[in-house]
Amino acid sequence: MSFTEKLLEIKANAAQYLRPESQAVSDRTIAWLNSSGAAAKVLKVGQRAPEFALTAADGRLVSSDKLLMKRPALLLFFRGRWCPYCVAQLEALRDARPKFEKGGIASLAVSPQTLRQIDFMQEQYRLNFPLFRDERNRVAQAFGVAYEVPPEQQDLYRKSFVNLPFINGEDSWTLPMPSAFVLDGSGPIQFASVHTDFTQRVDPEMLLKVFADKVSQDTSVSAS
Repeated sequence: MSFTEKLLEIKANAAQYLRPESQAVSDRTIAWLNSSGAAAKVLKVGQRAPEFALTAADGRLVSSDKLLMKRPALLLFFRGRWCPYCVAQLEALRDARPKFEKGGIASLAVSPQTLRQIDFMQEQYRLNFPLFRDERNRVAQAFGVAYEVPPEQQDLYRKSFVNLPFINGEDSWTLPMPSAFVLDGSGPIQFASVHTDFTQRVDPEMLLKVFADKVSQDTSVSAS
């Protein structure tokens, strides 16, 4: 099953069990994100990525300089272990990880959830790359992908036992829009993908093609 097919399967299964009024709330949240111009605030290709720091699984705060070390890197923002679309994307990244390692590409998967939630997720899905905590979505805000969950969506999450204040360890009720940035470690952003619709994600295999194309371009420039 391809990654796209997996996402469609999750969406179809959700449609069987989600009440129409609950689906309407999610649809209105997506429409609000689209109409609010939230995606326009996202950092664009060609802009320089800001300096940032993330909390590693062992609790250390690690700077972007040490995380990137001038290597090509994938910076992936996801919502949390409670989101099946996030899980599917991280499992796809897990399966593609040997190809990323072969290319010397660092993978930084980032969410606002607590270290305890991160530890559960790492073990449950046998993820072979590090997960980082972005407390209160500060790094997501710097990249322009954070938003405050609307009140009616908050109510829906509470009814669905998605207790974000508990999961994230703080009460800001902010989340990142599912996003992927390709960084080269020292220069401008090479690729940026953001989805206001949380059921959509970029395929890790497509991201590998982005990295391969960049390497090809760099080689051509060097040769000339």
